[in-house]
Amino acid sequence: MDKAGIQLGDHLWSIGKVTTEQQEKKILEAGLSSMPVTLFAVSPAEWTKAKIARGPESNTFQPKVRKVLVN
Repeated sequence: MDKAGIQLGDHLWSIGKVTTEQQEKKILEAGLSSMPVTLFAVSPAEWTKAKIARGPESNTFQPKVRKVLVN
């Protein structure tokens, strides 16, 4: 997994392009069925930071994503 640029605990955000909301599991799974693939992931620390920044009154959740190329 180190070569792929993802770590255990990372959250998959989207496949192919950056999206404003996290893609559904079935879309992520379908996208991973063909290689090579570009995915966008969020580290556990960034995930937590974005959840805290969101606050109880906001619907927006936009963690910092990073691009990962998987061959």
